[in-house]
Amino acid sequence: MSAAETILKTVFTVLSADNTIDVEVDNRGLGMAYAVPAGTAATAVDDYSPWSDAEVRQVFYRQSALGSTMAEVQLVLSWQYSGAQQYIVNVSVDKNATVAPSVKVGVRVSFFQPTPYTDDLEAYRIPFTVDVTFTPLFGSETVSSKGYLQADGTGSFPPFPDPTI
Repeated sequence: MSAAETILKTVFTVLSADNTIDVEVDNRGLGMAYAVPAGTAATAVDDYSPWSDAEVRQVFYRQSALGSTMAEVQLVLSWQYSGAQQYIVNVSVDKNATVAPSVKVGVRVSFFQPTPYTDDLEAYRIPFTVDVTFTPLFGSETVSSKGYLQADGTGSFPPFPDPTI
């Protein structure tokens, strides 16, 4: 199996203190993360078309002791996978956040370098971790969800753990 192209930037802050951050990706036009053969970054989108769309979703939610919503962040990780179900491009993160004025929420997404998920075919998955930092008036917690995006269009984005504060 050949090596995958190296993801140049792997950590993205997508929400900081309730402000949306503009995410900058490298100039190769492959998205936030990608899994294509090494040396093919410039032509991969054309070379391995057609591409299909896939996504995984998860919600971070915290409420007050009185039952009112303090934070709700809906996260969608989307990507495109090649028709041969081997490669991944155009990974992106969309979010919709509703946060009470007294609360701060930060969201960081970390992608890890692509790894093969089968010995039968050159096919990749991209592991990721989403960290959410929740800071109400008193205390703070950071919770994580570790998942993956796979070149067959499947993925995993497990629920965030229950509150600790």
